Amino acid sequence: YTLTNNITSSGDGIVVERNNIIIDGRGYTIQGTRVYQSKGIDLSYRTNVTITNTKIINFFYGIYLYYSSNNTISGNSVTVYKSAANEDGIHIYYSSNNDITENNIAQNNMYGIHLYYSSNNDIVGNNIAENNYHGIRLDYSSNNTISRNNVTNNYFGLWLCDSSNNVVIENTFFNNGLMVW
Repeated sequence: YTLTNNITSSGDGIVVERNNIIIDGRGYTIQGTRVYQSKGIDLSYRTNVTITNTKIINFFYGIYLYYSSNNTISGNSVTVYKSAANEDGIHIYYSSNNDITENNIAQNNMYGIHLYYSSNNDIVGNNIAENNYHGIRLDYSSNNTISRNNVTNNYFGLWLCDSSNNVVIENTFFNNGLMVW
C-alpha cells in the first residue's frame, strides 16, 4: 500500500487489519488532532508488516504495536509540537522480534520509544531528540538490542526498568544519559 496524499484524522490515522503487507508513506503525513489515546498507525495483533517513509504528527501514540511480531518500522518521522500532549512516539507492548530502525522521533513525547513486556526487538539507528521525557524506555523487557541510536536533549536518554539481558552498544547520548532501575 502506498500513500498518494496526506491524511488528517480526528481519531486513529491508519488501523492495519492485515498481516504480511507493506505501507509506504512516500513522505506523506498522517496528522491527528491530539485526541487522547489516538494512534497514528495501529499495528495491534499484526505480523510481518512494514511501515516506512511516513510522517506522523499529533497523535497520542505515533506508531502502536500491541501483541505484534516480526514487523519493521523504518525511515519514519514521528513529531509532536510543543503544545501537544503525546504518550509514545513508538509504543511496543507485549511484542517481539520487531525491527525499529532509522526513525526520527522528536519533541515532547513522554517516551520516544517505549518497550513494555517486549523481547527480542532491535532498536537501531534511530534519532530521538528534543524534550522527550525518556528517549528510549524498557519496562520488564528482555533480550532486546539497542544500538547506534542518537539520543539528544531528552530528560532521560535510556531508561532500563526491571529489564534484563539487553544489549546496549554504540549509542550516542548528548545532554541526557542512561538510567538503570
